[in-house]
Amino acid sequence: FKCHEGIYYHSLDYLPRSLRMMSDTSSSPRNIPAIAMVLSDMDGVSSNVSHHSNPSFPNKEAAQKYLSSISAPRDLICPITQEIYNNPVVASDGNTYEKQAIKTWFDAQRNSTGSIRSPVTNAYMDLDAAGTMLVENKAVSSMARSHKEKLGEELCLRCQAVCDNAPDALGDEGFRIKGLVEAGADLSLKGCEGGNTAFMCLLQSRFAPDKEKIRFDLLNYFMVHSVHVSLINDDGYSCVELAEELL
Repeated sequence: FKCHEGIYYHSLDYLPRSLRMMSDTSSSPRNIPAIAMVLSDMDGVSSNVSHHSNPSFPNKEAAQKYLSSISAPRDLICPITQEIYNNPVVASDGNTYEKQAIKTWFDAQRNSTGSIRSPVTNAYMDLDAAGTMLVENKAVSSMARSHKEKLGEELCLRCQAVCDNAPDALGDEGFRIKGLVEAGADLSLKGCEGGNTAFMCLLQSRFAPDKEKIRFDLLNYFMVHSVHVSLINDDGYSCVELAEELL
């Protein structure tokens, strides 16, 4: 797995050092009702999760169906980055974009063609301040944050099951956990026992010898997705300290 700043980790011996590196690293309004309707259908996502089960999937179709069930509504995905919004803004073309992504788009268009086209419609946009003005989309921001929190709650439940060594906790070999991380789950949520995040919970889990590769893969997967490593649990331990205890 490719981790922070292009470094590849092949052993858990590198985990504390890599965590230290990470800790030192200093939609338009008309779509809102549709987004709200989709999100309302997700209210039961966490409550329907078994606290002690990550069973294997009977087939590929079932696995794909699960991934589809946790995917963000299309209106919460930036058309440029194809990822769920972190800081959504509305541009003068009436569409919503991730703020840094649309600013980068503006700069690249100016430098290459001297004009700016909409990433969505390809129509010309004014070059003046009004044409490139960005307005925070608070409604979409709130909905995106809510979606991430729901996924984060489910992620914590599934990681807690692994930590508790529950039956079938790794029946899917971490597929659901990876899917939730990839879908944009809130990795800073302290939803596991002891005020631990999902990542902290996995750090403290005891894996059977034949499951150690899954453990390594999951920890690396979190790190690739910029997990928060400076958070402290209820006992005052950070991810770095937990990793050092592990070794």
